[in-house]
Amino acid sequence: TRFRNVTGVQTCALPIFVVLGGTVAYALSSLAVKAASRHQAALAIVLQMSMLMTVISFLPALAVWRWPSLEGWLYGALLGTLATLGWYALTRALSSADASSIAPYDFARLPLTVIPAFLLFGEIPDAFAILGSAIIFAAALYASRQEMKRERKVASAR
Repeated sequence: TRFRNVTGVQTCALPIFVVLGGTVAYALSSLAVKAASRHQAALAIVLQMSMLMTVISFLPALAVWRWPSLEGWLYGALLGTLATLGWYALTRALSSADASSIAPYDFARLPLTVIPAFLLFGEIPDAFAILGSAIIFAAALYASRQEMKRERKVASAR
């Protein structure tokens, strides 16, 4: 899973590219949702995205599939419901505002993921995860404030 240059020195790990690919895919899906929201209802977009993700994840899921227990089905139903509600809320938000205006609020996923991970699984983020999260949050907050300043200037110019 590691890449090495000609001298044999380790240069980069495959998981880095997986994370970067996921980030690009998420950004592209947000842009697609924003474009689709001009012509379709939010519920229709959420249904289409859910169906698309089911098709895309089907073969990789088969490689590791095992039937869940009853508890697993219940957690899966809860997770599916909450994820669908989250996508619906994001789709509605993208239909009413620019993606750059919504992005800082999307980072609320950080604490909303860390807290249940700690409570349910005892997971504690390491220092690098906390530092990375702080950097991402600070950058999003800065970008949001810059966007608000820009919008105020445009509004006052009118």
